[in-house]
Amino acid sequence: MVRAAKVYLKRSHFSPATQAKIAACINRKAKALGCPGTKPAKAKGAEEKIDKKLQSVMDSEVFEITKALVDKSIEDEGMELDFNYE
Repeated sequence: MVRAAKVYLKRSHFSPATQAKIAACINRKAKALGCPGTKPAKAKGAEEKIDKKLQSVMDSEVFEITKALVDKSIEDEGMELDFNYE
């Protein structure tokens, strides 16, 4: 899931700095959800658990917003995000 999100992010036209910030958000969210890193799953039935987590993430509002932002960045190459919110 994390790998797929990062591959999708690379399709965007955000600057490398913005991509790095988004990737950091992806990593934090994946860690919070208990998603494995790049190591293959070893436990029996782990793939099914990962698929369920992936589906729950894809159904989330955060994923939909991220997907919409990436799609918009592809359409508008000069688009940047403002990370200076308080």
